[in-house]
Amino acid sequence: MRSDYHRVNYRSMPAQSRFGYVFGFFHDESCYTTDELQFRIKILNLRANSGLDADLLQTDNSWFASDEAAFINVNEHSWVLNAEFRPRHALSRDDFHINLIDSNRLQWPELGTMTRVIGDYLLLRNANLEAQHLNQPMNYVLLDVTQILRRLSMSENADYVKQQLQFLQNYLRAVEIHTSPVKGSDRLFLTDCRQSMENHQASIENHIQSRQLKTQIHQIQQELNRIGELRHTILHFALSEQEVNPHPYWEHFASQPQNMASQVEFPTLAAKNCAQRNVDELSERAENPAKSSQVIELELSPKTLSDCRDFKFVSNLPEDVQQAYSDSLVDLQEILRFEGIVDQLLQLFDKAGEVFTIVQFREQMQALLLNIEQFIQRSHQNIMHVIEMNAILYQQFIQDKQNLSWWEKLMTQRQHKIDSFINNQDNLARFDVTQSNLLLASKKLFKQIKQVITHLEQQAAESKQLQLMSSTRNLVEQLIDSMHAWMKRQHQLKGLPLPKKPEFRKLAAPDEKRECEKKNNSEVIRTSRGDYRMVNKEQTSTANRLTPSFQFWSSTYSAPEAQMLCSHESGCPILPEHSSEQSPASNSFNNVSAHLLIGLIILLPVAFLALKGLYAPSPQKLIHKGDKSGFKALQVKTADLISVLQNQVNESNDPYAIEVLDALLEDYSALMNERKQGRFPNAKLQELYENLINFRQELQEEHIFEMKA
Repeated sequence: MRSDYHRVNYRSMPAQSRFGYVFGFFHDESCYTTDELQFRIKILNLRANSGLDADLLQTDNSWFASDEAAFINVNEHSWVLNAEFRPRHALSRDDFHINLIDSNRLQWPELGTMTRVIGDYLLLRNANLEAQHLNQPMNYVLLDVTQILRRLSMSENADYVKQQLQFLQNYLRAVEIHTSPVKGSDRLFLTDCRQSMENHQASIENHIQSRQLKTQIHQIQQELNRIGELRHTILHFALSEQEVNPHPYWEHFASQPQNMASQVEFPTLAAKNCAQRNVDELSERAENPAKSSQVIELELSPKTLSDCRDFKFVSNLPEDVQQAYSDSLVDLQEILRFEGIVDQLLQLFDKAGEVFTIVQFREQMQALLLNIEQFIQRSHQNIMHVIEMNAILYQQFIQDKQNLSWWEKLMTQRQHKIDSFINNQDNLARFDVTQSNLLLASKKLFKQIKQVITHLEQQAAESKQLQLMSSTRNLVEQLIDSMHAWMKRQHQLKGLPLPKKPEFRKLAAPDEKRECEKKNNSEVIRTSRGDYRMVNKEQTSTANRLTPSFQFWSSTYSAPEAQMLCSHESGCPILPEHSSEQSPASNSFNNVSAHLLIGLIILLPVAFLALKGLYAPSPQKLIHKGDKSGFKALQVKTADLISVLQNQVNESNDPYAIEVLDALLEDYSALMNERKQGRFPNAKLQELYENLINFRQELQEEHIFEMKA
C-alpha cells in the first residue's frame, strides 16, 4: 500500500515494548505510557473544539468518554505498584475490517471508499504489533474518522457535508501536528486523507438536485451498483487458492489504480486484465482513457483464466464452475457499461431537462430498462453457481486441513493453500453478502425499473422542446450510440440477431416534418371510374405507434428481444405491457403532431363553425374591401380553415389530398409575402378561401364514399 500523492510506501509500526525491554517485565504492556495518556487528552480537546456536528461525534467507544469510563487501573488494589491504565474498549484486528455501506443510503461514494482505505492502512499499520499493542491511540482516532466519514457519506445535504468535511480536515491537521514523524507513516497518511477530502469537495460543490425522473434513474443506478458490488465481493474472495486483499474494491474494477504494483491480491482485476478487450461504439465515445476502460467490451473464458499469470483457481475446479466465474466477471463489466450509459442519460437530464428527455427517449429508455431487468435475471444464475461451489469447497478444505498428515505440512504447500482459502472465506463472511441479499437487491432494482416505466408511460410530449433538441444534438447522438452498443452486446451474449443501429434523424422544420410523414404514411388506390380512395399504410410495430411527432432516433428493437423478457416474479416469458395494449385514442394522439393538437384546442370554437359550414349547399361569398382591415379579417378565417384541413388530411394519409393541400398552402404563402410588401390582394385571398371550402367538401364526400364501400 502506497501514498497516492507522495508515491512512497506506507510503513508498519515497529514491534517494540512500551516500557522498554529492561523494565517491561514489571509493567503490563496493554497499559498506556505517560506520553500516550497526554496524547489522548490532546485528541479529546481537539475533537471537542473541531466544530464537527454532535451527531457525527456520537460514538459507543468508551475511549472518547471520561477517564473513569475510558480506563481500567490494573494496579488499583496494589499498595506497591503505581497506577497503570489500559483502555476498557479493547481492539482486535477484526475492528480494522470496514463493512460496505448500503448503496441505497450512500450519497457520496468517494467518502465510502475512504473508509475502506483507512481500514487497509490500519491493517498494514498494525501488521507487526502484538494484540496487546493494538490499543494505540492512533487506532482509535482513525476508527473514529471512519465512523464520521460513514455518516457523512449517507447525508443528502450537500452543504452540510461540505462544511463538515472542512471541519474534519482541520481536525486531522491538528492531529497530524501532534503525531510523531519518526515511527510509522501516520503523519503521511493523515496528509493523504486531507488531500483526498479536498479533492472530493469539488464534486460535492457541483451537486444539483434531481427532478423526479432523474432521481428515479439515479436510484436504478444505485441499485445496479449495489448488485455489482455484492457480486464483485463474492468473486474477489471465492475460488482462489491465493490470499487476497482483506477489502474488495468495486471502484478499482471500473478503473484500475495506476500505483498498484501487483494484482495477485486482487483476482478480479487480474482476470479483467487478462481478458480480451473489444472496442465498440460505447467505448469509442468515452471521454477519457479511464472512462474507456470502464465501458470496454470484455471476452473471457476458462482457458484465458488458466493462462493468466496473476490469477489462479483452486485445484481441480470443474469446468462449468470456471465458466460461471468467467461469465460473472463479464457480467460485472456489462453492469459498468450500463452505468456509463446512465451517466450519459443523467448528463442529458442536466443539460436538456426532464421533458425533452422523455419526449425523445421514452420508448428507448423503456426498452433499455427492460433489457437490464432481463440481464440481471439471466446473469443471476452464474453468480449463484459460484456461491454454491465456493461453499462446498469451504467445507471440503476444512476437512482436508483436519486430515493433513505431518509430512504434508512439512514437505508440501498444501497447508498454506488451505489456510489462504479459509482465510479468504473468513474475510468474505465479514461482509453481508448472501444469496438472500443478492435476491433482495435484484428485487429492489426491478421495483425501481417498474416505477420508472410507469412514470414514462404517464408523460406526454411538449412541442416547446424543439429548440432544446437542436442545441443538444451531439449529446443525443452519443447517448443513442451508447444504448445501441450495450443492447447489441446483450444480443451477442444471448445468441440473438444483432439489432439494426438506430437512425439519427435530422431535426426538420414542422412543415417539412409533416410533409415527410404524409408521404411515408399514406397510399392511394384509384378506381376504374377515375376517382381515388385514401388508404393508410399498416403500422408494423408498436414502436411506430408510440414514436413522438419529432425525434432523433428510430426504434429498431422489436420482436425477438421483447419475447424473451421474463418477469422476476413468475420466471415466465412475458411481453411488456406498454407495447401490447394501446387504445385507439392513444394511437391517434401519438400520430398527430404536438403543435397541431395545441392549435386545434386553441381554435376549437372556430373549427366547430368551420365544420358546421361543411354541410352548407354552397360556400358563402365573403366580400371585403381592398384595405388592410378587410384583408386581415379574411386572413384569420383562411388560416383557421387551413388548420382544420391540415388535421383532416393528416388523418386521411392520402397522397393526392396532400398534394392538393400543399399547392393551396403555396398560394397562401405567396399571398402572405405580398402582404409583407404592403399589398393586400383581397380578391385572390377570397378565391383561395373558396377553393379551400371546395376542397373540404371533396374530402367529406370521399369519406362518405369510403364508408359505403
